[in-house]
Amino acid sequence: MLKYKITFPQDVVFYVEEELFEYMSNLEKLTKDKLNNTCKDIMVGHIEGETFSHILMYVRHLATYPNDTKFRENLIKNMETDILFNVIIAADYFGVHEITEYCGNMFKNIIDSNDIDGIKSIFNIKDNEE
Repeated sequence: MLKYKITFPQDVVFYVEEELFEYMSNLEKLTKDKLNNTCKDIMVGHIEGETFSHILMYVRHLATYPNDTKFRENLIKNMETDILFNVIIAADYFGVHEITEYCGNMFKNIIDSNDIDGIKSIFNIKDNEE
């Protein structure tokens, strides 16, 4: 099984199986060396390793248990808001469209079902002091 090394800030390292590329569409583009058509290790400087660990757990579960959506839904639902925002950004960067789509729908439902004060409370938004 071929694995690719991905290094994050603070020298956090993950090894990702090539089989997961189909769930992370941008990962192959990031690791592919266009000059000699081989794959290379990559370094990601703007995403924290902890954030990627959530994405990797999600994708590995998706690859192993494609019909078990409950685990993946609970993984996303139980994340703190700031972690969730980082996961959405990282999921978009790596091309994990299922996460971005699910989270987008989740935020839409939150916004649709709450008034402005409820939204401020959920997302910890404070009014500017004048």
